[in-house]
Amino acid sequence: MSAPTTLVIDDLRRALDRVLDDVAATLGDRVELDGGLYWQVPVDELGSNDPDTVDLTAGDLVDDLETMRDLLASTGPTPALWHELNHLVGILRALEARTLP
Repeated sequence: MSAPTTLVIDDLRRALDRVLDDVAATLGDRVELDGGLYWQVPVDELGSNDPDTVDLTAGDLVDDLETMRDLLASTGPTPALWHELNHLVGILRALEARTLP
């Protein structure tokens, strides 16, 4: 039997708030992130059974941060949710790297 995969958005929001509060308490409200370009697995290949056939793509932390700032400055609905989520994941991964022991 597989685990349930239903996401309650408010649970995710509260979990992120909790983790980000702890990051701010540890590193401060402004965190210098390392990096620029990084490798990522395209979302449509995450379930691949053959890692040798996965084509990695390049992400760019500078672009991720600029895209996040543009999103925060905009009003109205998010034009491409998948695109914004992709950039936010890049920022979270850089933050993950910054908090490694």
